Amino acid sequence: MNTGKYVTLDFILEAARDILDFENILDKYKIAELVWNIIVRLDDPSILITRVTNGIEGPQPVDIINYRGLLPLDLVEIINHSVRNYDTKTKLIPTSNPYFLSDITDDITVDESLDDDFDFVARKNTSSLNVVDKYMIQNGEIITSMEEGQLELSYKAFPLDNNGFPKIPDIEKLIELIKWTILERAGIKLWAKQKINERLYNHIESKYLYFKKAASNQLKINSIPEMEAFKNRFMRINQDMNQYGNDFIDWGYPEQYIPHSW
Repeated sequence: MNTGKYVTLDFILEAARDILDFENILDKYKIAELVWNIIVRLDDPSILITRVTNGIEGPQPVDIINYRGLLPLDLVEIINHSVRNYDTKTKLIPTSNPYFLSDITDDITVDESLDDDFDFVARKNTSSLNVVDKYMIQNGEIITSMEEGQLELSYKAFPLDNNGFPKIPDIEKLIELIKWTILERAGIKLWAKQKINERLYNHIESKYLYFKKAASNQLKINSIPEMEAFKNRFMRINQDMNQYGNDFIDWGYPEQYIPHSW
């Protein structure tokens, strides 16, 4: 369960240094990459934050030049139906058609009396009918049917500190997992160079394996509001275990809400 609080990578590194000196084995960039991989593999959405490329409280809008634009570096996944033209706020629709750019046609002149009840996704501007723009994500780029312009999109991202290194949710077992992962990665290199004995390395590895499972389990624990909602859904079911005794005379009646005081 993520509390919304985060700690820096330096905080975890300081705790790891108290156990093992690894400064000459792993540099901070390799450690940062290791942390990225850990967070990705945990695949817990509560670790991520939401950002919007609106240029106000979020990154600058994505510039589209010659139908292409670079996506934010911290992007993990784009939130569904959130890609839109920054100026007009018109939504773009995703496509899996690799030839969609070839399908772009000029505006079609239509009758001005044409209403908005179309059988396909389109928008009407005065006397022309323009097909809504499409987009495709590929190799860190967004390819659109817009030749030029700017895009506003919402996406899930890793929180970063001022140096561009990932921040870690303030979850006890997750912090311990990252600490022991760093120590295990350094320990295997030191053991290979015979600078630590096998017994010490096995101890470090056992700690890493323990917190790997413990962190995953802790992230799955629901918050109090989530548990309350689950309890309410469960208690709305009136479970009558005596249907055989009353010959099923009330079987199939609408559910009854039974309030409980826990």
